[in-house]
Order: sequence, then structure tokens, then C-alpha cells
Amino acid sequence: MKRLIVVALVIVILTGFTALHIVRINKFSTEALEISGRIQEELLKDNWDEIGGLINRLGDVWYKNRLWAGVTLRTDIIDEIEISLAQCKKYAEIRAKENFTGELQMFSMLVEHLPKQEGAALGELL
Repeated sequence: MKRLIVVALVIVILTGFTALHIVRINKFSTEALEISGRIQEELLKDNWDEIGGLINRLGDVWYKNRLWAGVTLRTDIIDEIEISLAQCKKYAEIRAKENFTGELQMFSMLVEHLPKQEGAALGELL
């Protein structure tokens, strides 16, 4: 009977951890994509001062979630996101519009795919 309780407890803990992970990744992805959308709007206006502030905000959102990402995501995914974010910042500083646009698109794609990579779909479970 004790084994059954321990197994049930482990299953509940793992399920809770997985649910928390999915929620945190989805929240990060949504926040980051909202900011990326605003950056793209400002890019159309060539408002580089606002873009710089939004890039810093994007960095804050990433680093706020960095510890959780470090525990749950593969290192290569984290590295790709951080490199892409750093390149976005540099391109924004020198106002290299074409390079910045491409790197922002890359960052957005990486973040957009996180919930799909890290989430659990019913099709995967069956």
C-alpha cells in the first residue's frame, strides 16, 4: 500500500512539474512574441530609440525566465536564443535594419517554437 501511495505521489509531482513547465514556457513565448510584434511595428517607422527600449525589455523577459529555461530546456536551444537576442541588440545599436530584421525574425521563430517543442500534445501521448 505504501508503494502505491509513493508511486501516486511521484506521478502527481511529475504531472505538476510538467504542467508548470508548459505554463511558464507558454507565458514566456507569448510575452516575447508580443514585444517582437511591437518591435516590428516600430521598425516600420524607423523609430530606433523605441526599438532599443523594446529590445532591452525583451532581454529582461528572457533573463527573468532564464533560470527556468536553464533547468528545463536543452543547452543548444538556450544558446541559440541568447545568441539571437545578443545579435538583435548589436544590430539595433548600429541600426543595421536588414540584419536586425532577419535576426529578430530568427529570435521570434525560436521563441514561437518553444511551446511546440516543450509542450505535450495528445498525438504524442497516443
